[in-house]
Amino acid sequence: MLVRDPSSPVKARSALTVLLPVSLLCGILSGLRWPQTYTISHMVIDYHFGFGKRGLIGLILEHIDRPPYHYATLAWMAFAVFAAWICLLVLSVWRCVRRDTGIGVAFLLFFLSAGFACLVCDIGRGEHFGLALAMVCLLLPAGAPWLPLRAALLAAAVLMQEINCLIVVPVVAFDVWVGCPQRQSYQPFLWAIAAALPATLLTWYLGNVKTACDLGAALPYFQTMIVDFKLAWVPVATLCRDGKANFMDIESAVWSVPTQVAVLPLALIAALPSTLFTLWLAFRILPGRKLSRLACIVATLPPLALLVVGADVVRFVTLIQVTALLVLVSAARRTGLPGPGTLAPTPRCAALVVALVGFELGSSLTLNDGNPVLKFPFQPLVLRAVAIAEGTQPFVVIPNY
Repeated sequence: MLVRDPSSPVKARSALTVLLPVSLLCGILSGLRWPQTYTISHMVIDYHFGFGKRGLIGLILEHIDRPPYHYATLAWMAFAVFAAWICLLVLSVWRCVRRDTGIGVAFLLFFLSAGFACLVCDIGRGEHFGLALAMVCLLLPAGAPWLPLRAALLAAAVLMQEINCLIVVPVVAFDVWVGCPQRQSYQPFLWAIAAALPATLLTWYLGNVKTACDLGAALPYFQTMIVDFKLAWVPVATLCRDGKANFMDIESAVWSVPTQVAVLPLALIAALPSTLFTLWLAFRILPGRKLSRLACIVATLPPLALLVVGADVVRFVTLIQVTALLVLVSAARRTGLPGPGTLAPTPRCAALVVALVGFELGSSLTLNDGNPVLKFPFQPLVLRAVAIAEGTQPFVVIPNY
């Protein structure tokens, strides 16, 4: 007969307090780049050519630093937003991580995942701003008085990047639904709709409105707002695309290109194991409720719909690792942890965790800059650090994208 060691959960949590910072550092190094000029280009777009997509970041930026902007300034701002999101994420669930081994393992897998590496590689994109705003929503108290603020924050998220409607809006709607005290009535659904509807309607408008259609005027204007790097033309061209144009483009850019089609199952294979594990933990927090489990899945999978209008296969597929983690965070915060914990201290569970960690450490995908996820011992970063220390290379290098 197997006798459980009552001290094993304590030992596991103690080990996680060491492994989590290590995994976070490992995840950051695996995707660390200077922000792409493509992502930084999004940050300077404002409403000069009319109210449309992605102008809110540029509007706010003008009140922080006057144009023309330097690459280093925009890069450090992008890094700061990403760091703020990480801090809010850790703050939201630190007590749960210290009490529950399963939550800690979910974070361990996330920091080692391709989804996290993609976020690190793509620092500067609008979804980073949206994720930070989503964490503010998850940290707000539950209750109807806070619904207007949540709705405003979600609207701001889609004004920064319209695809946030499929990344953060479903997660926050799930959080509102879970936080409603009367789960057996229609009230939770009404609360969730109230939080998500303004952002959803705004996304529909942004997805069809066209601005800055004269690239001959728009590109030179935005180029004058930056000093030391060349503006990427694609973000500006996107301002003059409606939903039909995006759909027709994806038919030719993804589904008819064999290499893109081949990447899709590879990305799913890399993303699904940790996603399913994280959702399983969320199910254990919300046991015996089919509707709750269905809500977890519905809040996790919407990023996959972005494949219909975008060609970043790895980025969009691995976003489900992000949304699954946020769903778990919401479930743990709003309903509390089960008495026995989310992960039983058994050899079978230990073997599962070891297998998942090994899978995340051993799998690799090509990120949006065309380079694969870096793995330990991170030789390119070490060599670059040595060159910087020797003074043979500058610390800030503007990437040529």
